Amino acid sequence: MLNAVTGVPGASKTAYVVTQLDEQERKNKINLVRNIEVYKHNKQYIEKFKDDFSYVEEEQGSGHELKTVLVILEDNYYDMLGQLFDDLRPDDYYVRVVRFNETIERLNERGEKHDLQPFYAVRTIYSNIKALKIDYVRALVIDWRTCPDGSIFAIDEVQLVPPYNDNKNKNDDIVQELTIHRHRGFDFWFITQSATYLHPTIKELISCHLHITRPYWRTPKVYQYGSLRQYPNTLINKLNCESKFTFKPKDSIFKLYKSTSIDTSKKRTPAGLYVFGFFILVAISIFFYGVSGGSGFLGHFFGSDEKKMEVKQQTSTSQTSNVPTPDPNVKTNFDANTECRKAINVEKSECVEWFNKLTQGGGSAGTTDTVQITYNPTKPYDTKLPDHYTIALNDYPRLSGCMTLASGKLIALDQQGNYMPDVSQADCKRYMQGFRPFDYSKTHQNTQNENFNQKTETYASNNVAT
Repeated sequence: MLNAVTGVPGASKTAYVVTQLDEQERKNKINLVRNIEVYKHNKQYIEKFKDDFSYVEEEQGSGHELKTVLVILEDNYYDMLGQLFDDLRPDDYYVRVVRFNETIERLNERGEKHDLQPFYAVRTIYSNIKALKIDYVRALVIDWRTCPDGSIFAIDEVQLVPPYNDNKNKNDDIVQELTIHRHRGFDFWFITQSATYLHPTIKELISCHLHITRPYWRTPKVYQYGSLRQYPNTLINKLNCESKFTFKPKDSIFKLYKSTSIDTSKKRTPAGLYVFGFFILVAISIFFYGVSGGSGFLGHFFGSDEKKMEVKQQTSTSQTSNVPTPDPNVKTNFDANTECRKAINVEKSECVEWFNKLTQGGGSAGTTDTVQITYNPTKPYDTKLPDHYTIALNDYPRLSGCMTLASGKLIALDQQGNYMPDVSQADCKRYMQGFRPFDYSKTHQNTQNENFNQKTETYASNNVAT
């Protein structure tokens, strides 16, 4: 696989690749130890299927020229896989692992019974990263075709490394044969600042493009694409990336290579972050102001206004309760003309005497006061009036309509809808024929009331009671 890693200087491109190489070498060390145990387990089966492990089959040619060639292996060819190496591993270690695992597949296809276990891959790493200190990494070889199968190549500043820097030469075999690098299990990491620096042939072969940015020189952010993007920083490319993730290199990674002598980058804080922080601070302040009982909309929302109204009502009630109630039995300057008009005082001796004198003199008490009574509209017949009270006449029963009862008898109705049984049948018939008596006491009313009364009278005249 050909991987391209791009980004401006200081974006942690090299740190990302070094992290991948360090992880691969850690796997190599683990696999070397595991392969020793696998070899001990497989040794008895290697002896059992000695003939099968003495050769490998390789396909050559294509189409009608395709043929299988047997490659005879030397004795004890796989003993290398049971050893631990303190120095550089043999170049063909990876190839021997692949050939052994292919032999297991061949035995499986024949239906042989065995308990063979496959070996784990151990890959050789080549790189030109400055002062790279990962164990067992070899210096970069220009002609990658001479390297053992399964190797990994990490090329830093590829735009400066020949032959990859000659963008005009499309006939170089080293570059052109990258089109078949997968046949031998090679992987490449091309590190550069911009995709425009890559060789045209390499651009077409990139299957994973990792573009690394550092917004405001803070935590690096990686955008991954399935092919090379000429302008990975454009919004449309960032929105269409295969994946996006943050990458924060461990401090130990920077000890494995030398990036730059002086780091002049400085972290920056976006101005919008200050505005956002101010907005959050204001929102929190308003929230706690409303919770603590502030007035206005938030005070109403959090219930503080209702609390204040309750306090005012309680204060008003307490003040009212503190006002002394006058004793009706205590006599002060008694004004008969005022006091005797009240229903509560009509039976007092002073008021009885005053009413008698008023009657003898032919006078009238009239009314200048209002008698308060309790009225429940849901129980209209339970209204209780004082035994003695004076009222002013505002109206009197008037014929306002007639209706026919279920018995066929006509009945008159007053303006309140009450029956008037003393009105004769003849008067009802006359009324229903349109002969309305003139109302001399009726005052001028607005049109709305007149229309309402007219509708009421018409309804009463044209309907039958059931």
